[in-house]
Amino acid sequence: MSLPRVKVCGLTRAADVEAALFAGADALGFVLHPPSPRSVDAAGAAHLCRIAGERARTYLVVVDGGAREVEELVRATGASGAQLCGDQRPEGFADFQGELLVRLSADEGAPARADAWRPVIERSPGRGFVLEPPGTVGGSGRPVDLERARRLAERLPCLLAGGLTADNVAERIARTAARGVDASSGLELSHGIKDPVRTTRFVRAGRRALEALDSTTSSLPEPFPQAS
Repeated sequence: MSLPRVKVCGLTRAADVEAALFAGADALGFVLHPPSPRSVDAAGAAHLCRIAGERARTYLVVVDGGAREVEELVRATGASGAQLCGDQRPEGFADFQGELLVRLSADEGAPARADAWRPVIERSPGRGFVLEPPGTVGGSGRPVDLERARRLAERLPCLLAGGLTADNVAERIARTAARGVDASSGLELSHGIKDPVRTTRFVRAGRRALEALDSTTSSLPEPFPQAS
């Protein structure tokens, strides 16, 4: 199983799940963090996971909780896995069962943090990082530093996030060569309420740009390349 390609995050409504799936998203994110205006509870996440079924991978976006607590939430909701956006430590997730995405702040400390997570991420080709701007836990609408993101994406399995829309996703994929993209606030009419037109345009633009990148790249770089 490869890394997700186009993920739509912060979904709170069944209609928005259906719109993202119809557009061609292969991953969906449901926020379980009450301070977020996009948060749903475990029962709500389970309902949305059931709607998605096998049509896309589903991730619980969590800020708090250790591996056992997160695993229980994944099992209870039927999600494919989790997206960690807090201060979780890699050693606690060494035996985590399920897919896993880890928020990686695109700052100067990112390479060291990524190396610490390496043994966990390398357990599955479907695991990776979500590159976010520093000082956020996602959904801020702020862009990442694209040059720093490019250097990280060259050596890590990454989804690019941060202020992505249909109008900028192709350029940012081209500039960073990220393996996938993740959007939330740029697709909204209001917090937690997605615009189906923006969602469709973003998903389709992202997929086209990733396919174009694939066609010009003989092979993707190996994650965590060995130092020469």
